[in-house]
Amino acid sequence: MHESAKNIEKNPHEGKKTIDVDILIEMEGYGKKLGVSSIAYTKVNPNFIFKDFEILYDNAVIFTMEMNKELIATNPSIECSKEIFRTYAGLGVQ
Repeated sequence: MHESAKNIEKNPHEGKKTIDVDILIEMEGYGKKLGVSSIAYTKVNPNFIFKDFEILYDNAVIFTMEMNKELIATNPSIECSKEIFRTYAGLGVQ
């Protein structure tokens, strides 16, 4: 989270606020290839933004990835932690 916040200034402050349908389809296909379970779109609720943090846009794309239920059920354990980090790494691919 802190790394994301530190790097926000590298993002364009005046980027596009809409997405072309072809790019959207390409992005969704790429996400599925990476193992993304679902993709959703929403307005960002400002109440969910940490105090003194900045967001550049009021729209968000949400990617989810299913975790292995058996491994998650072992919490707290190394196996569970590895499963959590597997999904974090998978969702963090650019």
